[in-house]
Amino acid sequence: MTELTRFKPALLMAAFAAGLWALGELLAGVAPAILASPSDVGTYRDLNTAAAWLLFAASAVGVAATASVTWHLFVSRRWTVMWEVAGATVSTLFLAIGTLVIAATTLHESTAGNVLTAIGVGGWAIVVLAGAGRHALAEQDDPALPRQAVLRLLAAGSLVVVAVSFGLPSPQLDDATLAISAEVLFAVGFAGLAAVVMSARSRALLRSKSVAPVEWGLWLLVVSGLAGAVAAGIVYGPPPTSVTAFRTALPISPLVQVLAVLALGWAALSRVAELDAPAGAAGWPDTPSPGVPVTSPPAVPPSWQSDPTQRNELRWWDGVRWTDHVLNGNLASVDPLPPPGPPF
Repeated sequence: MTELTRFKPALLMAAFAAGLWALGELLAGVAPAILASPSDVGTYRDLNTAAAWLLFAASAVGVAATASVTWHLFVSRRWTVMWEVAGATVSTLFLAIGTLVIAATTLHESTAGNVLTAIGVGGWAIVVLAGAGRHALAEQDDPALPRQAVLRLLAAGSLVVVAVSFGLPSPQLDDATLAISAEVLFAVGFAGLAAVVMSARSRALLRSKSVAPVEWGLWLLVVSGLAGAVAAGIVYGPPPTSVTAFRTALPISPLVQVLAVLALGWAALSRVAELDAPAGAAGWPDTPSPGVPVTSPPAVPPSWQSDPTQRNELRWWDGVRWTDHVLNGNLASVDPLPPPGPPF
């Protein structure tokens, strides 16, 4: 799955999708805020419909992004990794179909879109779970590998919680319990993902500068869910519902999501900038360009680390220099280092 963060066209498409999604959430937040009179109902519905179609467009771009990585891996004949990314592509396709159904039935409250969206997110959970199993087997065979199977398992569980929140039916105005439950599950799921990312960063499993905006984006999604739960308690309680409460409470959650999605889009662009940097510039601290030994005692013991050339998942650091031994999933191979470049 890390291949999704190494293919620049896919990252650029992901950033574009984030922009579309943010625009859709912005319209979804503005829609209830403009309901000052009955004459605004038509505009309210138009804004919600436009927001739903923008979310579908963002999902469609996401399908194109994951499919491009799948094709790249197919051409490169990296079959093991390709099947995982292909699973992510199919899952994103279900997500896109779900948002399409939601957009097409905005005025009719169909639950089919929610179910398809939940299947898409659940598919991502299955893909992450498969990766956790693959890494668990590899870690048993090679104790020197960084321990990340448990974190992947927790991420899969968090995605399942998010999937459940998406799959719940749309609440009626007098069903506060359902509305609050969906928002709380949404917040809990993304809190789990944020905790996994923070743990991976603290254990040096993630060292990219793009991790910081990912964390911000995930925690903002948590805030969005909590804000949505509070708003649901206010708006979806026993009738009559105050129009003022409707106009002021409902916009908060989608507007926070705008910031969250923009942060994730910024993370994708930051990752593109890293990939454009010279090979080795984003490698382990205190390590010059690949193949050049350090002159001071090594601060890092021999171990598998993220490949500084970014062509593979992991490369063996022998305590002095990077070697030609690499690991992609549980498949070991040899990938010669490029000639040392000028010092950075």
